[in-house]
Amino acid sequence: NEGLAVVYSELANTAYTGVGVSAGAGQINVSYGMFGVPVFNFSIVNSGDWIDKMAAKATGESPTFINKEKHKIDLMKEPTTLVERAIQTQYKLMIEKTVFNIKKGFEDAGNRARTDEPLNFVITGGTSSPPGFDVLFRNTLSQIELPFKIGSIIRPEKPLYSVAKGCLIAAENSARI
Repeated sequence: NEGLAVVYSELANTAYTGVGVSAGAGQINVSYGMFGVPVFNFSIVNSGDWIDKMAAKATGESPTFINKEKHKIDLMKEPTTLVERAIQTQYKLMIEKTVFNIKKGFEDAGNRARTDEPLNFVITGGTSSPPGFDVLFRNTLSQIELPFKIGSIIRPEKPLYSVAKGCLIAAENSARI
């Protein structure tokens, strides 16, 4: 799972414990890893391409045009056009769905997911690249009741390489076993 690869890549300082979120064009992959072992994983198909499609449908523009505009948007700024409003709305819906499923993952995992420490979240992938994505994610996450405290929302220095880096770390570790 790409989410677990993100945990391996970015959370060595917390003993590979935290939540990895990889938001790509086709889907969002999420994993809660505890000491490098996945407690739960899931994927959601509504991600970057879905934002393009739904915002295009709402505005009458092409998905290609929306995609270009999506890469210019700042999610913390008030939208000034119909296209910006449509893109921001789809981002909010996508993040809400992701956060809802994170909460469900913790509920379903029960005691296996219990932690007394605040959990860090790492957000990577091209769909998470607009400025303000991490703030919107944290704000949405903080609005739900979770069985733990939220730690940092981490945006890696090179978020497009986190999955590959995590896969390399996983491969190196499995070769040692």
